[in-house]
Amino acid sequence: MHQLSNLSNSEAATLTEKSDVYSFGVVIIEIISDRPALSYGLPTEKISLASRALDSELNGELHEMIDPNPVGKVRVSSLKKVWEVLKGA
Repeated sequence: MHQLSNLSNSEAATLTEKSDVYSFGVVIIEIISDRPALSYGLPTEKISLASRALDSELNGELHEMIDPNPVGKVRVSSLKKVWEVLKGA
């Protein structure tokens, strides 16, 4: 997952398999959390959804990233599986 939070703008400008996986991961997190990829109204360290997801995982709170509206439709185990795939990319 460190790749997810450390992809620089210069790397994002060059389309690679790594940038594709990063983009896909951000989209998946956006869908699961119902939050935008970037929230400029938040403090600097919380602007990036990818960084917030990483912090949530490190704090054992990844399940709190799930949008509460479809809870019951999205299993925490599914989120963890997606998260592991993203971290391995």
